[in-house]
Amino acid sequence: MENYGILKLSSNSLAIQLQMDKLSEQEQRSFFGKKYSEISKEDKIEFIQEEDFFFEPDLLLTLGIDTRYSWLKKGKYPLCFLENIVVVILELSSKSTYRVFSAES
Repeated sequence: MENYGILKLSSNSLAIQLQMDKLSEQEQRSFFGKKYSEISKEDKIEFIQEEDFFFEPDLLLTLGIDTRYSWLKKGKYPLCFLENIVVVILELSSKSTYRVFSAES
């Protein structure tokens, strides 16, 4: 997929950039709920992570992210629209919001 890029911002944060001119109309509707041309400055559009997401260590190492920060917690992350690029900044966490149960619990 050549319509996005990932950029390390710090040891536990990254930015995902989407190039609008490379997204189909269907992809735009899927990501934003409407076409890019229909988005106004008043619209509050967010990336919604519905469940905690675990990043594999290999990907984090490739990006130069500290592997202790491997969880993206569920929640809403604001999108920033810059000309033909959309950016979402993700802060990673060292723990999931889910409690892990074991036989000893």
